[in-house]
Amino acid sequence: MSDISKITLPTGDSYDIKDTKAREDISAIKTSLVGGIHYIGVTTTPLTDNSDTATIQINDDSVDAKQGDLVIYEKLEFIYDGTKWHEFGSTGSLKGLAFKDTATGDYTPTGSVSVPTFEGTSGNVSVRGTPKGTITISTGSSGSLNYTPAGTIAAPTTTVELETTTVNSITNVGTLPSCTFPDYSVDNETLTISEGSFSTGALPTKKDVTVATSVKSAKTTAPIFEGTGTELKATFNGNELTSTGEFTPEGTISKPNFTGTAGRVTVS
Repeated sequence: MSDISKITLPTGDSYDIKDTKAREDISAIKTSLVGGIHYIGVTTTPLTDNSDTATIQINDDSVDAKQGDLVIYEKLEFIYDGTKWHEFGSTGSLKGLAFKDTATGDYTPTGSVSVPTFEGTSGNVSVRGTPKGTITISTGSSGSLNYTPAGTIAAPTTTVELETTTVNSITNVGTLPSCTFPDYSVDNETLTISEGSFSTGALPTKKDVTVATSVKSAKTTAPIFEGTGTELKATFNGNELTSTGEFTPEGTISKPNFTGTAGRVTVS
């Protein structure tokens, strides 16, 4: 049987043909080169070391395990040898004790800590101030003005600009055209036609009227306040107070000491 790798259609277009068998063989070779281990997912089927369950559930799908399949059940990793599952490791973080059978160390489980003490030199402190009194408000005489208690507010000016258009207003409706048809008569084989009449009437008359269609812009000036200024003074009158007391501004603090009983702990 002859092999083909390309096909040309009557239209002249050419297409390459994918070799499915060759792709599968290459994939198998790649798998063997990396040791034949392939991770297939997280299973909900309970697994233990040496379990012989050949069909497991992954993402609600039944999967037939093959040699080299690697799965995770809970926090453990299992690899399938074609007949049984073998515990491969843990997905958790492994620390130093993961590679030891026992660990021993000293510790001090109980004891007491002495209370630190402060030793300092006492001193005196004096505080002076005027904590209470009265405030008097009066008008000054220096001529400076610091507030305006009364006055008038000028009315603001509003300017409105309109968008306009021109419409027609009828001043005279005019008259309709009129027509009198000619009359005729026949007498002694003679046709006599009387003269008719036609009036064109009069057209309506109009005049242009400008009307507003919308407000183009509207501006209002800010109101202006005009008042009479007055100087206002506030004076505080109070009684001075002096307060004295003792304090310890500086000194030393003793270091705390821990006293305990030594023990030994063993982890296995």
